[in-house]
This record gives sequence, C-alpha cells and structure tokens, in this order.
Amino acid sequence: MDPKTQKLVVRVLCALLILLLILGIAVPAFADAPSARVVLGADLTEDQIAQVYSNLAIVRGSVGELTLTNAEERQVLQGFVSDEQLGTRSVSCVYFELLPAGSGLSVAVSNVNWASREMVLQALSTAGITDARVIVTAPFPVSGTAALAGVYKAYASITGRTLDETTADAGTQELATTGELSEALGAAETSQIIGEMKDRASELGGLSDQELDRRIREIASRVHVNLSDYQVGMLRDLCRTFSKLNPENLKKSAENVQQTIENVKTNGEKAVGFFQRMGETLQKIASFLEKISDFFSGE
Repeated sequence: MDPKTQKLVVRVLCALLILLLILGIAVPAFADAPSARVVLGADLTEDQIAQVYSNLAIVRGSVGELTLTNAEERQVLQGFVSDEQLGTRSVSCVYFELLPAGSGLSVAVSNVNWASREMVLQALSTAGITDARVIVTAPFPVSGTAALAGVYKAYASITGRTLDETTADAGTQELATTGELSEALGAAETSQIIGEMKDRASELGGLSDQELDRRIREIASRVHVNLSDYQVGMLRDLCRTFSKLNPENLKKSAENVQQTIENVKTNGEKAVGFFQRMGETLQKIASFLEKISDFFSGE
C-alpha cells in the first residue's frame, strides 16, 4: 500500500470511529440491565413489537421481556377505569428499570393520549415505587391506561415480590381519578387539588362526609375550580383511600414528585446544552469529512 493510500485509510477510519462514538453517546444506556424489563402488550404483532423497541432504542433480547394480557390489565384496573377505556386488547407497553434508593422517579410517555407523564409519576409514587425509570409507549396512539399494570408486573418480576395491595390500589385509583378529572377541570388544577389532599390526608380522613366535601370544595376554590357533586364524590373516595396509607410515606412521596417535576426544567436546560455541544462536535466532524472529500477529489 503506497503512503498516499495509507494516509487516506487512516483518515477514513478515524472519521468512522468518531461517528461510532457519537452514536454510542446518543443511545440510552438501557441494554443489559438486570434490574430492567420491557412489558409488551400481548396483542401486538411482530412488526408492532419491532416499532416499540425502536421507540425505546433498545435491542430486543438485551432486556428481560414480559407480556401483559387484557385480562391482567383488567385484574389491576377494573373498578377504577371504565370498560370502554380498558377495551378488549392489550397494546400498551412499558420499559421499567428499578434504580438504587435515592435515585428518584423518571417517567416519559410516547404515543399515549390519556395517561400523562405527571399522572403516571404521581400514581407510581403513591403505589410505593419511588426509585425507577419508566417509559410508557406503544406502536400507535393509545390511552395508556395499562401503564400501571405493566409497571406492577415488571416490579414483581425484578424483585420477586408484589407491591402492597393497599398502596397499589391507591396508585391505580389516583391515576383513574386524575385522568377523568383532568379532562374536565384541567391537568394543573386537578394535580393541585389532589396534591393538597395528599398533604392533608390524615387530617381530612377523620372528617364526616359532609365536612370532607366542604373542605374539598374549599381546596378546589383556591385553584378557581367549581366542582360538581359527582366530582366531589370522586375526590372524597380518593381522600378516604389516602387516609388509609402511612401519612409520612404519602407526604414524602408527594414532596418527591414535586421535586421531580421541578427538576424537569433544569434537566431540560442541561439537555439543551448537551445537544448544543453535540451540534458543535458534529459541525467539526462535517468539516473533517469535507476535507476527506476534498482529498478524494484531489483538491
């Protein structure tokens, strides 16, 4: 090989190495995680499963895989979510990774049009899951009602134990109540009302129904919301459920969720900075490749 050709080969290999390193940085570090699971809807086709793994940027087989049937969804959600929303097929999918204590919750949703990120975050925290990375996704837009059922199944698979039934049901009830009220009252307003109910659960739980209803209306009025009797009843039932939980754990979970939500903006700003630096790097690489092109053309 003559010196000129050797020089060209070295340049091309260097360029390829840099590109591979960048691609490695861009891909989420999910693979080969023993404390992670992908939970697939049992009614997905192979093409749809491939789309889900593409959404997650995970190579199939690198993470433990489970399936969730519609019957299993109903076992967790029936009584909290309407039959119409539950449907007859299971298509929602979940990536769940259990993290070390103190890591906090990270939740993202994709192709989900009912269960928002904040709803899932709040419900998981109430259910007793406080340190995990969760992605709810599907090959096409879905409600996402099965998100908690998928997380609960993944949690049991990883830890070998199920969540406490009382706290798990509380999380499911919170998700369903928040989802229904958010459509009528607004997501931010509903979140504030339920958040204050969590903070004051031990106090409110000892009140009569009539007095509790009055307090709930007072809480709602502070966020400029007028509640119907039906909506007050939903919140009363949820408040009664909250009052059965450990008040310290409930308050701590509410504080953790609020901190997580506040961190989103900061993390978003950091991400912008990262991608700005990535853009600068790509520009340098483009310039380098342009020089290689010039070398090929003899310029």
